[in-house]
Amino acid sequence: MKRLIIILFTAIAILTGCSQQKKEAQNTLFFFYPWSTNLTHYFENNIINFEYALTANDLEQNRVVVFISQSKAEACMYEIKMHRGKCQHDTIAKFKDYNYEYTTIDGLSKLLNMAKGEMPTPQFATVIGCHGDAWIPARDMKRSFGGADVESRIDISTLRDALKKSNITAEYILFDNCYMSSVEVAYELRNVCKYLIASPAEIMAAGMPFHKIAQDLLGTPNYEAICTDFYNYYANSPSAPYGTIAVTKCSELEKLAEIVERINATATEATRDVQYYDGYTPHIFYDLGDYIDAICKDEMLLSEFQAQMTKCVPYKAHTSQVYAYGSGVININTYSGISTSALSKNNKCISYTETEWYKDTNKKVSD
Repeated sequence: MKRLIIILFTAIAILTGCSQQKKEAQNTLFFFYPWSTNLTHYFENNIINFEYALTANDLEQNRVVVFISQSKAEACMYEIKMHRGKCQHDTIAKFKDYNYEYTTIDGLSKLLNMAKGEMPTPQFATVIGCHGDAWIPARDMKRSFGGADVESRIDISTLRDALKKSNITAEYILFDNCYMSSVEVAYELRNVCKYLIASPAEIMAAGMPFHKIAQDLLGTPNYEAICTDFYNYYANSPSAPYGTIAVTKCSELEKLAEIVERINATATEATRDVQYYDGYTPHIFYDLGDYIDAICKDEMLLSEFQAQMTKCVPYKAHTSQVYAYGSGVININTYSGISTSALSKNNKCISYTETEWYKDTNKKVSD
């Protein structure tokens, strides 16, 4: 009997020791791929490439959860786990007749809470992939991000409010979408996101080189390396050597807005062409730094703006040219890493004055 008791206590001690040695995950990385009409194949390749760079140790310290839409009505959510040295997908949920519930605050918040799990990690970050048009609302027949169908488009304000409802302040949001490195987008998300990783121009369909940047995204993010690895990948691409990327530190944006408000109070109309990033007619997305340089005649204010921009966009990279549907190749002559639609005359920007960025940078002008 004594021997049996000793064996039992020994077994318990061994199991307890194993559980103590097992590392608890400190980070959840959530890949969110809503219906995108024609990009699903690329997103599946993105996950394959990301898994290629993973190690067993990575998945001890990081939870990696994926939501992906296979069609308008079907989607699934799963967690990537390592089994005998290979990645496998543990299904969390399957969705049928989904009807774009993630385009609502409640629907998207539900997915975020499912991704968090029953024991949320201290850090949460997300990768969002699909088509993108920055801040432009879905009701204006474009989208913040989503598919080609109007019903599938998600407004930036919806993402903001869903993160709030889920009590999430993301370490970063990486937009693997066109045009999402926009000051209007970043400002809208400033209270629910610490860093924004995105492109002010179009992103090629292949998207982010996850086999190169996977390790940079996990744990404590290496934002500089993300930009460097992205640049090296696209600069050396034989077929599509076009790419722009930037990291925006959201906590610095309110100070930037205060400076731009003072600039706008005495600004003049731009008397020269401003760097643009898109193929729209008229253009929608212009380089923020170049725009302010073109309208600000106060050298001290301009210098203050430029110094704050360095804090707002600490890391960025670009190839010498980008590609834009409708325009073809565009030369990058100046690059601040983040765009604005402040000077756009495109009718898609009819609701521009409703953006938080516009309201907070035009108070004195309005008065």
